[in-house]
Amino acid sequence: MKNLFLTLLISSLVFSPFFSSAEIKGKDKIPFEILIIISIPDLPVPVSVISYPEIKASYCEDIVDFSINMSVGPVEVSVINRAGLTVAKSLYFTAENNTYSIDVSGLNEGEYILKFYMPDYHKLCYQGSFTK
Repeated sequence: MKNLFLTLLISSLVFSPFFSSAEIKGKDKIPFEILIIISIPDLPVPVSVISYPEIKASYCEDIVDFSINMSVGPVEVSVINRAGLTVAKSLYFTAENNTYSIDVSGLNEGEYILKFYMPDYHKLCYQGSFTK
């Protein structure tokens, strides 16, 4: 989001269509800048943040199953509640076409976010949600 804002800010400074002037009756023209800010909300459905590695997750009867089709080192998997608190976290060492499971039977009913993070690359590689 910060990168999108900076890109739009730089664009508004570089391209002249973003600059214009307004005329007030009896006064001189006053320059003004039009800055467009686009807000992209978090989506409550699985969203792939980067195209590879491919990660697929599903939730059924207190178990979150996920497959990781990569071999790039560790992947940190976090389950986050609606308040933003991490309620479960595990580190998995990946290999091609492996399937893993997280038991979420101890969690209360509600909506949870599932995040996959690659610490070696400092990248969020998958974010999705499920409702228990």
